[in-house]
Amino acid sequence: YAKEMFEKSRDINVRVYGEDNQHTAANYTDIGQLANDQGKLAYAKEMFEKARDIKIHVYGGNSHHVAANYCDLGRLVRDQGQLESAKAMYQKALDIYMNVYGGSNQRIAAAYTDIGRLIWDQGQPESAKEMFLRALDINTRVYGENNQNVAGSYTDLGRWAMDQGQLQLAKEMFLKARDIKVQIYGEYGRHVAANYTNIGRLARDQGQFEHSKEMFEKALAINVRVYGQSNQSVAFNYTDLGRLALRQGKLEYAKDMFEKGLAIHTEVYGEYNQHVAASYNDIGRV
Repeated sequence: YAKEMFEKSRDINVRVYGEDNQHTAANYTDIGQLANDQGKLAYAKEMFEKARDIKIHVYGGNSHHVAANYCDLGRLVRDQGQLESAKAMYQKALDIYMNVYGGSNQRIAAAYTDIGRLIWDQGQPESAKEMFLRALDINTRVYGENNQNVAGSYTDLGRWAMDQGQLQLAKEMFLKARDIKVQIYGEYGRHVAANYTNIGRLARDQGQFEHSKEMFEKALAINVRVYGQSNQSVAFNYTDLGRLALRQGKLEYAKDMFEKGLAIHTEVYGEYNQHVAASYNDIGRV
């Protein structure tokens, strides 16, 4: 339904303004974001690139509108495992934002966050932490404490701390993020699901298996309710439940969860993707 509405809006804007207009570009961005949420990554990239090209034509290359599309493209190609391409997109966005706004703006915070997540994936944890702290500082100054972007910064720091073995700090960060998101979105918001996943992983690593399973099942229930079964977030929930079951020696249940995750990842990404490979590896460990 959302796609139908976005496309109707786009068709009207093209008819009224022509193809090279900011309203049409915004429609392409909305369609791309919807496609990305649905796992239709190639189509999402096509839409984001159309939006970027229109905005460059309308605003020139050094506009915050163009920077936003570089961020969208960076996140998309990062999810596809194209890390160097993603880094180039993020850096373009950051350079534009710094030129337009100076040092303290929510868009700059978002760019720091994107770069931090990327360089963390590339094995640079201390540099990533610095990016996350910069983002948290800006977000808190811009929005105050009870804001989704502040919660996102706490989540990033929690994941970082967990990866570094600082489990108490990780728990503190995850709980701060969850409390903010529940206050904003309610108990069944899709953003809340991600925090239940993080708390579940932390509990698993601390040997609190029943609590971990409870958190993973909460995340799964929310994601299925929001997205339906064929979504990458649901696949990751099945993977988390499978890895927990494997650690507990529940092999049949683990295999069932891994196979559900594999089927969704294959449907969303195609056969040749890092998440598909990880799913095969998980099944092989059973």
